[in-house]
Amino acid sequence: MIGSLIAANINYLLPTGVRVEYVYIFIGIIIIYLMVHPLVNWVVSMQSTKLLAYVTSSLAFLVLFLLGIILTTVLNLRLFAMTLQCLAIFGGCLIIIHALQHLFRKNKSI
Repeated sequence: MIGSLIAANINYLLPTGVRVEYVYIFIGIIIIYLMVHPLVNWVVSMQSTKLLAYVTSSLAFLVLFLLGIILTTVLNLRLFAMTLQCLAIFGGCLIIIHALQHLFRKNKSI
């Protein structure tokens, strides 16, 4: 019941053509990013490249494994496509934010 109320309220806030599922997936990506970012900063500051390589290779393996499961079952192919689109949008947003931060830092140092 609460989920349907939230979904109904989000539908009124969204521009036409944007589906609620995209918003949920995008919010999930942001939450996971905020949870993983401090861990990556800590690993980099400890200069533990072996741990970072292990975590990255494990993540890549899990992604490929789950991709295989999704493609073989072909049940939620639409959800998979939506997730990839949201990841691409999130990556683009990160690039823009970091580019703007870099430009503002450069201007302050001049």
